Amino acid sequence: MKLAERPAPMNGVGPVERRDLLVIEELAISFGGIRALTDVSLTARTGEVAAVIGPNGAGKTTLFNCISGLLTPDRGSITFDGHHLHSMGNPMLRARRGIGRTYQTPRLFRSVTVLDNLLMGCRAANAAKRSYDFDPSLRSLRPEERAGRIAELVGYRGSLGAPASGLSFGEMRVVELARALCASPSLLMLDEPASGLDVDQAQGLVGLVRDLADLGLAVLLIEHDMSVVMGVCEVITVLDFGSVIARGAPREIQENQDVLDAYLGKAH
Repeated sequence: MKLAERPAPMNGVGPVERRDLLVIEELAISFGGIRALTDVSLTARTGEVAAVIGPNGAGKTTLFNCISGLLTPDRGSITFDGHHLHSMGNPMLRARRGIGRTYQTPRLFRSVTVLDNLLMGCRAANAAKRSYDFDPSLRSLRPEERAGRIAELVGYRGSLGAPASGLSFGEMRVVELARALCASPSLLMLDEPASGLDVDQAQGLVGLVRDLADLGLAVLLIEHDMSVVMGVCEVITVLDFGSVIARGAPREIQENQDVLDAYLGKAH
């Protein structure tokens, strides 16, 4: 299976209007006296792919967990689509509002089929009356048809009736992404989506993520594969020891000495 073998974007719209969807200001959180994040600020916009990068332990996944509601920051603010998220600590409430994510290790329900996993996302979208802005035609489809269309969009070529427990690691990544899209997010957060993929699949991922942004989603990703980051992202935020040390376009980040020091170590 190759992600590049996906169909063209389904809604056929032109470039979308970009607006600030997620605004994080001076976010901070500590664990047992260790500062995991210190005054982190960033913005994710509709129609744009942004990345959070940094060495291991820089605080990237902690930041994602604060956004999705798995962790409560000590201070700072997270505003999503004009709503302050401090009053929505439950991850389910944030998902209903339109925040979707995948995980570094795919979290599928392995005891059921691929289709059952995707239908959970569809039911969540129905319950929240989400509108599938990236493809409004999905709203009129039965959940099973909708799940099939989204599986096709992300490039899944296996059987929808296959047990999730029998999927390869790459297939689990694709199915988890499809499940996130089935819930009709406005913001899609991807935690190391290229991990475990071969070169062709990683290149396909770049095109897919770009297509999703062009369809109107805001995409925020954590990724160690710099070919993916530089190939798809327009804005990159670099964390080191929980603090933002750089932010800018790919070329600016590539040439930033603080970033080079963080990844390669300072010369002595």
